Amino acid sequence: MKLLRILLICALGAALCAVLQLPDPLADRPEAEYVNLPDADFAEAASTARNAGLRGPALLLIDYSIEQQLGDSEECLRLREGFVAALQRDFTVFGKLQALGLMTVPSDANWFESLSGNSVADFFIYGAGAAEVLPVSASSDAFLAAAQGAQALTPSFPPLGPAIKVIVNAHTQGVLNRALTQQLTDALQFVRAASSTALAIGAAQESIMPIYQLARQCKTWAEFEVLLRNTDSVDQIKALTRIAAGSPRSARRLAQALVVAGGQGAEAKARALGFVLQHGAKGFDALHAALRKGPAGVALLVKHPALPVAQLNLIRRSTPFLFGEAGLAWWRSQQAQLGWGATFGKYATIAVLCGVIFVLLLPRRLFREKFLPVTPLARASAEQADGIYWSIIALSAIAVCLMLVLPAVAPAGGADETTGGVPGASGNLMATTGSFMEHNQALSLLILLAVIMIVQGACLWVARRKIREIEQDADAAPVLKLRRLENLDIFFDLPLYCGLALTIFAFILISTFGAGVSRFLAYSSTFIGILFAVILRVGHLYPLREKLINQKG
Repeated sequence: MKLLRILLICALGAALCAVLQLPDPLADRPEAEYVNLPDADFAEAASTARNAGLRGPALLLIDYSIEQQLGDSEECLRLREGFVAALQRDFTVFGKLQALGLMTVPSDANWFESLSGNSVADFFIYGAGAAEVLPVSASSDAFLAAAQGAQALTPSFPPLGPAIKVIVNAHTQGVLNRALTQQLTDALQFVRAASSTALAIGAAQESIMPIYQLARQCKTWAEFEVLLRNTDSVDQIKALTRIAAGSPRSARRLAQALVVAGGQGAEAKARALGFVLQHGAKGFDALHAALRKGPAGVALLVKHPALPVAQLNLIRRSTPFLFGEAGLAWWRSQQAQLGWGATFGKYATIAVLCGVIFVLLLPRRLFREKFLPVTPLARASAEQADGIYWSIIALSAIAVCLMLVLPAVAPAGGADETTGGVPGASGNLMATTGSFMEHNQALSLLILLAVIMIVQGACLWVARRKIREIEQDADAAPVLKLRRLENLDIFFDLPLYCGLALTIFAFILISTFGAGVSRFLAYSSTFIGILFAVILRVGHLYPLREKLINQKG
């Protein structure tokens, strides 16, 4: 019989876990939507970009997966080794330029030479690009002709030489689009034909040098290439330069964001850039963290700027492990047909399952014979005992449902100073996800609550049993009983001591692993311990002492 009961409890527990995994409209919020997005396949995206001849974007995607240690990072590492091997066989100046910042050295390069500079601009000042000669322009290439003519200003304005080499390399590699190429051509022609040196230098500083300044912020050609491909004017280059100058890795992060957002077109890239310009460094960090979800993650963040992306990335994607994807699709169809009726049915099922499990864990006979006699309701009739029993079962099942529903409908946390310029977000995981709580976490809270109630219930039962032993001792005098009650004082504080012990244990977990459900353990264990200690002293100890004192008198 006991074995059958254990098997039934296990089966009902598995069914309860399966039902808890079903999402409901309360959880269909941006936070839940973001968490349930799958991580992007960066290895596949990099292979696609490489096959399309876009080596720079492919390298940026590979590096992001490796840096973030995503699921496909090992495959990306193998792809990167293939890129490095190809670059080691490229002995041209452009091959060395592509290898810049990738921790590789071409086969014929000197080790000391490979240490020259730390940016694309420095490559053309100190590295192999410094000795590069501009190609002879064809008559049909107005850009190259204008660049060669503008070199006449280099003796008066030396930085213009490396800047022209940078933009010429970008032009010959097809990085500059038509609008930017035309604007630069006009600027170079003006520099060449300016009536005075001062006027020519001013025009060069305004229209040519911004590209050079961007090259100074880029540590690899891949970063520089991607940023230039996504600009149509010098003013846009200036804006990107301001973003890239934020930190030593800002150029790489910005290029990676443009590559990922580019999966949804030019408009998505423009929105991503606007998000960074609007929300500053904090928004930039959030955008970089959202890249792991691919273009869909970036679009969701741009639509909901308050998403605590970095914290949400720590939450495992929830999947109905018993129902599977087919069961999840069926549940979604039921939600579409029944609306809130499906959600009501879900929580009604949870309540019924919890009630049946409670009945199996605490049968009515056990409740009447073991637990009821050690409570103030020991003199209740059989009908009253049954009413108390079923009331406890029903209230417990309802409490479980409320614990699952209330976190889902709780309002989102307010702004927090740790989130900088992103309003509505919070730096703490529990605060930022106040409007979103996975049922897996709710199940963890239920388990913790069950553990607390078992521990505290054991303390209460032990203390109440000791009191009953003294109370039912007919041979002892009232004075002796009072002395024995004084000796039992430690048992009346057991719930409080156990609560404090669990609280200290919870704070150890908080300091070691972070807050999470440990905070719930700390607060609830102390509260229940204090409550049980008060029940023992006020509900049991005080009436018995009062009775014995009256008998003595």
